[in-house]
Amino acid sequence: MLSRISIVSFVGIAALACLVMLLPSGCAPKLAPEPQWEQDARALLDQADLQYSKRQYDLAAKTVEGFLYKYPTSRSRDRALLRLGDIRLVQRDYAGAVKYFREILQEYPSSPFFLQARYRLGTCYFELKEYDLAIANLSDRSKITDPVQLNRTAQMLAVAYLAKKSYLSATREMVTLVETAQTDQQKSGYRDRVRELIEKNLTEDELKTLSGESAYPADVALLRLAGVALEK
Repeated sequence: MLSRISIVSFVGIAALACLVMLLPSGCAPKLAPEPQWEQDARALLDQADLQYSKRQYDLAAKTVEGFLYKYPTSRSRDRALLRLGDIRLVQRDYAGAVKYFREILQEYPSSPFFLQARYRLGTCYFELKEYDLAIANLSDRSKITDPVQLNRTAQMLAVAYLAKKSYLSATREMVTLVETAQTDQQKSGYRDRVRELIEKNLTEDELKTLSGESAYPADVALLRLAGVALEK
């Protein structure tokens, strides 16, 4: 039989445990309800999204601009900037789109739309042929999971690197396109482009770098390096 002291101790510990469990729900501060004007602001952006989906781009732009004028301090301002940038992008006003995407990156680094804005900004710079800025915004793909976006990014980077005559980097992007190609025909085309770059554009040092790796196209680079040695 438990002693009276043991029973008292057990009851005390149990009561303390119950109290600890109740504290978070009973003492935690309640979040302030969202103000009505913020709900109205979000509804206005929903309206703009619907207009955008219907390709009513000018009307959607006016709706978003009205949002920014009426609710300049809204927590959804980054979403509004992204939508305006998207409208300018689809209208091929790349310079106009740049300022909205860039503002998100500068003013809202924690925004859930940050990665989307950076990708779209890189796309705009690519279309404007500002390849250094395009590469700066597109080269980090560590958080991209969409295969279509990954493929499109590699395409843009390959063109940008070729324009800058950065042939080793362009070759690597072509290899990425080989890996993400949707059809055998596409894969074969990209493989031919990789071989062409290796045979015609890479320097001997670049060939040594590439041939020292373990994966494709190290074998192609090694064969070309052997050819260079024979030519000498």
